[in-house]
Amino acid sequence: MNSIPLLVFIIGVVFFAVAITLVYAIRRNFQTGMVFREQYREKISQLRFGQMIIKHGNDVQTLLHSCPIIDIEKQIKNCHSCLKSSECDVVLEKEMIKQNELAFCPNHSALVQNA
Repeated sequence: MNSIPLLVFIIGVVFFAVAITLVYAIRRNFQTGMVFREQYREKISQLRFGQMIIKHGNDVQTLLHSCPIIDIEKQIKNCHSCLKSSECDVVLEKEMIKQNELAFCPNHSALVQNA
């Protein structure tokens, strides 16, 4: 009874199956994350917040990859609850602005940190 080689073979097959399953799961998770971030980028781009990201010298795509989504959600809520939307619209329509013109934005400090 030479069962040790059979046992090693079975363990090898199990490890191989687990490795293939993990690679597939990681790949699928990566693809799902990319789709989610792309949809989120489109959502942000339609908001004042998306335009303000650009005015602060940031890239929306880069911000989505470097900042936790929960922080971005908080910044979107800050934008929606901001009482200076008319001032925001004026600044967003300008082509060239100075950084101090953006200081009124409730997300200014967070966006400057990410620049």
